[in-house]
Amino acid sequence: MTTYVVIGAKRIQQWIARTPRLALTKGASHALTTRTSCNYLRDKLPNGLRLSGEVPDIAGVVVLESDDGVADDTVRAAITMVAKDLPGLEWSAWVYEAASYVEAYQYTGGGQRCARVYHVVPATRRLPMLAECEGCHEESAERAVNLPDGKGSYGADCVVRREAFKEWKDTPKPREDGVAEPEMFEHLTKLEEPGDDDHPVRAMGRRDADNHLALILADGNRMGDFFKEVAQLKDPQAHKALSKALDDATREAARRAREAVIATMVNPRYCPDVLHYVGGDDVMASVAGRFAWTWAVTLAEAFEIEFQSRVEAFETEFQSRVNDVCADRGSKFEEVKKAAKSASLGVGMVFTHVKAPFAGARELAEEMEKIAKKKGKGEKSYIAWADTTVDHKALERNVIDTELAFEELRGGHVLRGLGPSARSALKQELDAGRDAVAWATRTGRPETAKYLEGHCEDQVYADLDRARWWPVVEEIKEGQE
Repeated sequence: MTTYVVIGAKRIQQWIARTPRLALTKGASHALTTRTSCNYLRDKLPNGLRLSGEVPDIAGVVVLESDDGVADDTVRAAITMVAKDLPGLEWSAWVYEAASYVEAYQYTGGGQRCARVYHVVPATRRLPMLAECEGCHEESAERAVNLPDGKGSYGADCVVRREAFKEWKDTPKPREDGVAEPEMFEHLTKLEEPGDDDHPVRAMGRRDADNHLALILADGNRMGDFFKEVAQLKDPQAHKALSKALDDATREAARRAREAVIATMVNPRYCPDVLHYVGGDDVMASVAGRFAWTWAVTLAEAFEIEFQSRVEAFETEFQSRVNDVCADRGSKFEEVKKAAKSASLGVGMVFTHVKAPFAGARELAEEMEKIAKKKGKGEKSYIAWADTTVDHKALERNVIDTELAFEELRGGHVLRGLGPSARSALKQELDAGRDAVAWATRTGRPETAKYLEGHCEDQVYADLDRARWWPVVEEIKEGQE
């Protein structure tokens, strides 16, 4: 039997989002990924513990193991070892003895039913009477630093973020097309250098779209069911490979979302997105507002395709390895594939001005993500959105099936026949409680009248709201049925 010590960061997205400086959010993402990797931790472990070979690298998760029992002091030493290089994070750990990590995870429900559980609060905090950190205003300042606009003071956590950002910046990552990575949020407002005859993508209902961003959160549906089936294989190698398949699929989906947007850009200078966090089935990204719908829809569509294809690709290797030992285990992989086909994403998206508080946008995006997951019932990918330039409400009606959204990205918004003034007039009719169908008929809009007859009022409101940020090409004429 092996004793497993599983250490995980808590509230990762809240931690990343607590600073308004992109350099510090990027630094946080890079620090979390590198400082919880096997390569970084290999020579830092307490005596008696080793890194588990049964799990892949996942940002924010560290799995250790021992052939013997592990004392409480050793567990606490391990948590301290991980936490000291990421002092602003909250950590938890659980310990369980089992034949494999898969078994330990299954028996404890991922640590939720485990008797030995540990919790460590962030090492950094804001103390009275001390100057506050100028990077996040969430901790006390400890060190003077040189900032672009002069000298300032950072706390321990922001110092780590700043150092990690420098590491990220010094790591060569050139693209063949020369498009640069954004290093500040303002870069997402200056993405292109269009010529006089170019027709860049614009937002259907906003003329000042360049000064706006969308914060996008995504979380997988039915992943617990998937890993329950994986656990039935009773194969640690399969668990590791399929955990990595999930992480790889999410990262590839994010990459495809970026490339889908770049393909629509005119003479791009910067990439249209910043990936704040990608790990397992979770994503947090900032995207230029007028490209956000393309990015979010592509992410959800690509995730399903990439994850299912990776699971199917692993089947051949798994079957050849286990069938000679136990044919029944090989047949159980059909249930794994079936569970993979049910996997989808719930996506929450919030449009904000580039100067709007990042932490507030994250909280609202989290609410929208919950709405999307509730609407999808774990069966389909949905996107729910909010717009802080209009209000700060999390409206349950503002949600769309990604398949339908994908169709409208190709064929045009369902209300593309209405120009800005007509859409405004339609909303006024709805707000006043008047007959919108009669208005469409009276103003000579038969297609709009047909649409209104077939949709409830909440859906019409949602489609009008969605039109505000829906991407269109400048040369496309609106208001023609």
